[in-house]
Amino acid sequence: MTVRVVRPIPVDASKLVATNAAAETVADYDPGTSYTGAVAATNKPGDMAVEGDTVYEAMDDVTGVAPSEGVNYSPPVWRADRSINSMAMFNDTIGDATVGGEAWPVHSGYGLQVEIQPRRVVGAVAFFGLKGDTVRVELIDDAEGVVYDSEKSLRSTDGITTYWAWFFEPIERSTDAIFDDLPSYAGTIRISIAVSQGQQAECGACVIGPITDLGFLEYETSVGNLSFSTTTRDKFGRTKLIKGPTAKTATFNVGMLESESDRIYRALDSLDATASVWFGTERYKSALIYGFSESFRIVYSNYSLHRCTLEIEGLV
Repeated sequence: MTVRVVRPIPVDASKLVATNAAAETVADYDPGTSYTGAVAATNKPGDMAVEGDTVYEAMDDVTGVAPSEGVNYSPPVWRADRSINSMAMFNDTIGDATVGGEAWPVHSGYGLQVEIQPRRVVGAVAFFGLKGDTVRVELIDDAEGVVYDSEKSLRSTDGITTYWAWFFEPIERSTDAIFDDLPSYAGTIRISIAVSQGQQAECGACVIGPITDLGFLEYETSVGNLSFSTTTRDKFGRTKLIKGPTAKTATFNVGMLESESDRIYRALDSLDATASVWFGTERYKSALIYGFSESFRIVYSNYSLHRCTLEIEGLV
């Protein structure tokens, strides 16, 4: 099993050539409109406006100050709240999802369908925060047509080892998936996330990019999570639990040939403070992480084999 990383290719509006995502409900910013700011004392949100691909919230009463300028005021009069719906799946926040449930423009089905033109060879497409029945990835070359077409079910069968479990256990669905075998064509990528008619498909993050091999996965690799839930107790000892998001974490133990050591060092160093997709085995979705490298250390174990400990923290 090889530890690999997907180096992300940014997807902006120029690369997103088609989408059936639900239209953004917040209106575009109007310099002639007066916007009312948020009221912290009553938790009243401020007025919202769209500029570019971002939805902003007014933090103070404001007129004639563009959100992209107002976020830099001291104190700021605007704050970036989220991406617009069609672009949310391409930012660095898994909890900021793109939603769609209309009929697909291509093929027969309902849910979310988008087409991306990265204008370069892409080795992998990874998804996080999925809600749906299946996810399908196609690669279409201008000259040769469809050169890749693969679909994965999001229905999980983990732990279904008896007839009773098959018929009576609650249905669980995977939220993460990766397609890491795309051929080397710089074509259009079509993504289709299927749901039943009347339901909504969601994608928290979609990451495309080339793949870099980092060595082979060794035993004692571990996965976990970082919880952002809170626990409070009053003076009588009563506990209040507030559920928050969780981030995946992993410690990958990686082995590598001595001749590959410097290349892998440069690859890891170049990804400092860069959200990327890390994975070591298709068997465990818990080891598929969209996040960043906290630290790494390469040990020159012997003449022919070096080892690396790689600490990964996921995004939420």
